[in-house]
Amino acid sequence: MADFDVIVVGGGGAGIAAAIEALDAGARVLLCEKADRIGGSAANSGGVIMAAGTDIQRERGVEDSVDDLYEHYMTHSKYLVEPQLARILCEGGQEVLDWLRSHGVTFDPANLYVAGVENPKAPRGHPADGNGLGIMTALEGAAMSRGLEAVTRTRVQSLLQHDDGTVYGIVADNIEITADAVVIASGGFGNNLELLERYYPEAARHGKDWHYYVGIRENVGDGLLMGVDAGAAIVGEGFGNANVHAQFSKEPEPYLPGWLVYINENGCRFMDETAPYVVADTMVHQQSGGRCWAIMDHPAFTRDPKDPKYKSAEFLIFPKPNWEPEALQRHLQDGLVVMGQTIQELGEKLGIAAEAMAATVEEYNRNSESGVDPHFRKVPSYLLPLENPPFYAIELRAAGVGTTHAGLRIDSETRVYNTQGRPISGLFAAGECTGGVMSYYVMGGASMCNNFVFGRIAGRNAAAVAKARQALAVA
Repeated sequence: MADFDVIVVGGGGAGIAAAIEALDAGARVLLCEKADRIGGSAANSGGVIMAAGTDIQRERGVEDSVDDLYEHYMTHSKYLVEPQLARILCEGGQEVLDWLRSHGVTFDPANLYVAGVENPKAPRGHPADGNGLGIMTALEGAAMSRGLEAVTRTRVQSLLQHDDGTVYGIVADNIEITADAVVIASGGFGNNLELLERYYPEAARHGKDWHYYVGIRENVGDGLLMGVDAGAAIVGEGFGNANVHAQFSKEPEPYLPGWLVYINENGCRFMDETAPYVVADTMVHQQSGGRCWAIMDHPAFTRDPKDPKYKSAEFLIFPKPNWEPEALQRHLQDGLVVMGQTIQELGEKLGIAAEAMAATVEEYNRNSESGVDPHFRKVPSYLLPLENPPFYAIELRAAGVGTTHAGLRIDSETRVYNTQGRPISGLFAAGECTGGVMSYYVMGGASMCNNFVFGRIAGRNAAAVAKARQALAVA
């Protein structure tokens, strides 16, 4: 007899969802978490669930449907996801909301918001009251009340397999623990620069001095590596989401001031500077050297933060401490801000096309006066001219990793597939450690929805496999 029916590797969103479903199916469950606490990166998140056609939307007067979300999701993912997995994700939003509410999580219709590039008339971001911490606290309580056995500060090193490849347990801290089924839900590899170089090179191209990770430090790809060692296939290589940031600090700042002007090495603008973070990384990645510079003039550099013209659009309230005047002055002294008395001098100091940069700013200033951005249709209220010297530039790169989308190949039942195209018996996976569900980051809340939709499926199916194995053993 195995030590447990189901072992769940990872105590984040997908892991805790899998554990609860397996417990509800009557399984004896062990959850192993590497960090000091259960919660994972989900506990540090905004707690947003992507969903369409929900009762919360209808209460707000929003008309939407799963079909519209699926079409949108596939189009913006450029069909570089597995359609069946994407469909399950899009269909699962309402059920996830209902499930979370059954555990005491609440959602205020007034807080619905446009979390990415969806139709502004149909906000699909459902922020939970209490954010991600509120969700994970409620789910941890639900799991413990069901009799979950959980250990923290415990690293799972590998899977136990029979000669035919069937998984029958784990090795954790050099101790073998057996189970009839295992669920890998250990998160992504955003804090592992070596794996980023292999599976998400655009985010790793700038090296350790620029790289930071939004999630917990323990997310170094353990689940991906143990899956590979067990023969699992990897899909979704090259995809993820990275925040555009300066080299000021390694703190997430997904929403930079909207009145900044972005200039590339050719001295040209290339985007609406208020574009949502879910697409800004792609646009910056595509510039020469994968970088650009944020430009401002002296009134902006020394502005009164309460001046309404310097307010920025943002979907959630994120502080921008590195962009406050006092902080900018420190960054100037530290050499992270470049100053020039003219725009051309500034461009020459940056080593970019100075004349083109001067012409770009001249045109931008004219457009600011007219209130029309003919190239990128930036909202007029953020078209603030750069007229008064000195002028300042801050280098930006998309190197702050938010999520990684390469991972173990799964099917609609969350079974993990090997490199020969067959499911690995007894092995399931869910959440950020899997691939094929996400490619480009389409909108906020997709990751949390992914965690709960597929985590729940994995837990149910792992428990079913455990029961079937036990029945065969008795027979």
